[in-house]
Amino acid sequence: MSTPSTSGLDSAKRVIRLHVKSRTGCITCKKRRIKCDETEPKCNHCLWRNIECVWKKTKSTDNPASLAKPLSAPRPIPINITSLRLIHHFAVASASTYCSDPEYTDIITIAIPQISWYHPHLLHAMLSCTALHLGRLYSNLNSNETNWISLASAHRKAAIAAFPSAMNLDAKFITVGFFSVYTISSSLSSSPENIFSMVTSLHNVWSALRGRRMYEDDSLKDLDPFVAYSGSEAVSKALGPLQHIYDPSQALEPEELLDSGIREAYRVGVGALYVAYQLNLTGFESKAVVVWPALFGKWFLALLNARKQRALVVLYFYAIMLRDCDETKPICHNCFRRGIDCVWKKKKNLREATLALYKPLTIPPPVTMDITSLRIIHHFSLSTSAAFCSDPAYSATTAIAVPQLAWGNPHLLHAISSIAALHLSRLHSGIPDSDSTNWSALASSHRRAAIAALPNATDPDANSHPEDPLLGLSLTNNQSCSFGCSLPNTSTGSDRGIGGSEERVSRKINWVTRTI
Repeated sequence: MSTPSTSGLDSAKRVIRLHVKSRTGCITCKKRRIKCDETEPKCNHCLWRNIECVWKKTKSTDNPASLAKPLSAPRPIPINITSLRLIHHFAVASASTYCSDPEYTDIITIAIPQISWYHPHLLHAMLSCTALHLGRLYSNLNSNETNWISLASAHRKAAIAAFPSAMNLDAKFITVGFFSVYTISSSLSSSPENIFSMVTSLHNVWSALRGRRMYEDDSLKDLDPFVAYSGSEAVSKALGPLQHIYDPSQALEPEELLDSGIREAYRVGVGALYVAYQLNLTGFESKAVVVWPALFGKWFLALLNARKQRALVVLYFYAIMLRDCDETKPICHNCFRRGIDCVWKKKKNLREATLALYKPLTIPPPVTMDITSLRIIHHFSLSTSAAFCSDPAYSATTAIAVPQLAWGNPHLLHAISSIAALHLSRLHSGIPDSDSTNWSALASSHRRAAIAALPNATDPDANSHPEDPLLGLSLTNNQSCSFGCSLPNTSTGSDRGIGGSEERVSRKINWVTRTI
């Protein structure tokens, strides 16, 4: 009798059941030698048996959060006398050079610095453009003054370093605007040939922002350069000849225009310049500078970088607009809609006024400062200085010359800081959601510092005398109401925006600064 074959039994023993091994299960199931279903934080086996479910601690490399670099606190911004000079110059001079429109100037002069107190990247960007402005104004002065151009570059590098960690979108968009201003100013001042790289850079940045809602705060919406304005007869008259550029029936050498894509690129480039010219005529000069590169399209940019003659002609008209930004009288919206002449009050040349009040400084004694010091000087320049007297010339001298005198005289600096802090305390009185800064205590502290530094003062112009309203008010009991009589209604208001009880003051300030 033959024995049954065992080959079938052997093959049956060698069958391996298909399953997935658990290599990341809980320690409890591994000790019990059962398959864990890997349900966290407690697997079903441990849950069903009501026993403790112990898991192995994962390595730091397995945790995605461990791969992220910890965010270090931003370095404190060094505040010194030069920083005060920069914020003062921005308030009384630089801010008014961006645009001629009064409401737009209000936002730049008042709202943007107040946002920058809480966003270092914006503060550095703003100070970089201001230092660059000072470098242009004082480029021909032979003195051992601060190297403003180097300082502008340092602030710009600090702004770029702090920009990646920025969270507030409004502050980021404003910072991008200051970066663009810096690029325009530094490019055109070094070489005219840089206009091609400048236009390319502006196109790459601003074309990507087109079509977005740039600002979450409605009070900043006027800063958005992408607004629609209807054409005007003045623009059509100035740019009318450019229409021949993309018209094959009238253009010279029309062979280039046989390509419909090239013809459309020229049409878009000229149309974008129409928008920019309209912004320039209505008082939005800084918007006009960035709008044309943002709207002319990538195909026109390619023609421009290829140095095509038609593209260079359009660029020439853009360069004329840049040259005329300081000379063209803006047209307010009301006069523009009604079609009437817009007459502006004649103002002195800003450069002459600034240089006339400029005084070379010696190295001042050290004074402890912080962001609050910048806020105080900014508020003094825009608001407090105009509360002393309604005469424009007097207010202008108080806003410009007195702070410049204070940079080298600590007692005067503390004195005007005392008055500005007292002004802020009156404006913030009774406001439950007001800033946490104790302005009254700060005013008292600056007053004591001014009194302590006064015996060591050597500059007779900065010493106290009866007809000096600044030191006279500061060194007396500054809790009296002698200063408050010049203030507006302080029942409501804040220094963080254009409106409330400070609206009338801000309007007055801007009128004063525009007559300098």
